[in-house]
Amino acid sequence: MCDSADGGATLTEEQKMSRNGIRNYVLKNYKHMKENHAGFNSLNYYAKLESGCFVEFECIPFDAGSMQLAFKAELLKPLDGNLRRSGQKRVVKVPQSPDTIQELSSGDRINWLTNSALKSVERHKKAIGFAEEFNKLRVSKSVEVVEIELAQITRTPEFNNESKWQQELVKIQDHLKIGCLLFDNSYVTAEPFITGKFAKYLDNDGNRFSASNLNLPSAFAHWTWQNSGGKFMICDIQGVRKGTKYVLTDPCVHSSRESGINRFGLSDLGEEGMRKFFQKHVCNDLCRGLYLVDIRSGESLDDFVTLCTRRDDSFVKNMRFDILSWDQAQNGNPGPNSLSPPTGDKTEKTHVDPSENNPTPQPQTISSESDHAAGGSDNRVQQPPVEPQVPPTEFTRSITTSRGVIKISSTIRIDAEVVEDEAEIMTEINLSVADGN
Repeated sequence: MCDSADGGATLTEEQKMSRNGIRNYVLKNYKHMKENHAGFNSLNYYAKLESGCFVEFECIPFDAGSMQLAFKAELLKPLDGNLRRSGQKRVVKVPQSPDTIQELSSGDRINWLTNSALKSVERHKKAIGFAEEFNKLRVSKSVEVVEIELAQITRTPEFNNESKWQQELVKIQDHLKIGCLLFDNSYVTAEPFITGKFAKYLDNDGNRFSASNLNLPSAFAHWTWQNSGGKFMICDIQGVRKGTKYVLTDPCVHSSRESGINRFGLSDLGEEGMRKFFQKHVCNDLCRGLYLVDIRSGESLDDFVTLCTRRDDSFVKNMRFDILSWDQAQNGNPGPNSLSPPTGDKTEKTHVDPSENNPTPQPQTISSESDHAAGGSDNRVQQPPVEPQVPPTEFTRSITTSRGVIKISSTIRIDAEVVEDEAEIMTEINLSVADGN
């Protein structure tokens, strides 16, 4: 639950194996200490949040991603000069330190940690902004990105070197280089603990995970790229799915050249990260419902480039050339049909759920992966569509380009017919161009 951090960019296979080994080490030792030395969590760190509250967190992590260590924590609130337990769970995250961290002075380590924490906060804020805009489209699934805070360590635990089990804790800390990072005045980040089954849907290279055959994660990444005019892309999508809501944490943000190199930390792979995503991405029904540009087929590519003249026009076209070249290298000169997303034999399905309080039938989505998980049959009966219950959403936005100001007036409604896991979005767009200075 902590794979994105400022502590690394694209990892080599050797590095990935090493990081996987670290996670196994963390899980094994945390379980051992919990079962045999439950008192270890009395040796805790304290850190002050920007809000004025504090977090108390354990001295060894309970989990680790490829780039961060995660520590169990609790929110403490000041009251009458004392800190009171709130019962609210938090997670403190610390980047996995580079091999050279021990060679740095304490001041340089604080600067490194502070920069890492600030970049993490900036990534979350950027992703939160995209999620809020995406939710205005009223698709059948919503996206929430948790807010994180900077926390400055105010107190560190004191270990008894004569205690064998405390010596074990020190060895674990030394192995993970925790002592080099967690000391007075150094910075970490804290965020709410997300309850539920945590899952990784998409990494920062655009790889989808086998258990995440869902439309939204990759469509959301694609949408953030197009919605920003090719300037940004949210990747490394992970978190907990709660009904129709995806609660996400630790996103990475790829940014274009004009936004600055590694603007969002070393996990920001820039335009190369965007290319890697599209090399692996096949547009799904939600992408098509959102009228996203299909880079592989080139559908509406020129229109998109026209709308984004503030960007280097050649970037998107070159991206498509690179991706098709990559396809040929991977698949051995595939034919034209291989460039289009596979359609498959799918039947649309709508469920009607009459309610005592609202006799009007409401459209509900049924995901294909849920049907298969429940052992359902593929022989589906298509039911007549119901009228959409969500009123149209209208908005106007202007994009300033080198050719003038493009005003986009859009009317968005949700179609009553449900396509797979996501409701299809029907959009009517009127474009008008005014002369700009």
